[in-house]
Parts: sequence; C-alpha cells; structure tokens
Amino acid sequence: MKNILFFALTITLGSLACKKADVALEGGLNGQWELRTVNRGYSGKVINYPIGNGQKLIFAGNTYKIMAHDTVKKQEHLPL
Repeated sequence: MKNILFFALTITLGSLACKKADVALEGGLNGQWELRTVNRGYSGKVINYPIGNGQKLIFAGNTYKIMAHDTVKKQEHLPL
C-alpha cells in the first residue's frame, strides 16, 4: 500500500513540476550577429574567432543567412 501511495504522489508532483511557462521572445533573434565561438560537439574542439572576423549570422523574421566576408554561404526560409 505504501508503494502505491508513493507512486501516486511521485506522479502527481512530477506532473505539477513539468508545467510549461508561457514565455515569448518579444525581440526574437532579429538582427545581425557575429560568430565568435564554435563548439564541435562530440570532438570537444572549440574554435574562437576574433572580433570583426567577417563570420555573420543575419536573422530577419523566419529567414536567416550565414555570411562569410560579405558573401552569402547559406540562406534559408523557415516555415512558421
């Protein structure tokens, strides 16, 4: 009986703790951002770029561009 009560209490508290907050980004990511650091994930290799390196990410609505020295390397229009 104690195990069933403990299980029910755990499920109840767990579901209350997982409530999602309604958070909206008002400004979003719109604008131009300079790439400063790349973390290569599994290998753990970290690349640090100096200020003014020419590597930029530009976000506008649901479109983004990856720029390298004023040349578009990739441009995507994301569905809403």
